[in-house]
Amino acid sequence: MTGSVTQDGKEYLVSRTLFFTAKISELNNMYITRITQEDIDKRDNLPKELWLQYMFPKSSGGEFYSEIKEMNKNAVLIQSLSNPFYICVRAEDQY
Repeated sequence: MTGSVTQDGKEYLVSRTLFFTAKISELNNMYITRITQEDIDKRDNLPKELWLQYMFPKSSGGEFYSEIKEMNKNAVLIQSLSNPFYICVRAEDQY
């Protein structure tokens, strides 16, 4: 994830890579998604509480329900039940 977040007039840089797994759940069209690793760049200054409140509902290891739609061979759209949409692009050498 790369971008910025503004909260109470202060802008924070977000620069981190998330690795996750997703397995189909018993709920219609939903997945159980788990963040397995989070690599935070040294320039990323988003406080953990803002990350958990607005960006992702769980830190590494936590599971949450999500909807995942393939956009093309390298990208998926992820929507958790209470958080924004994310477009995830797979690196060329990963499958």
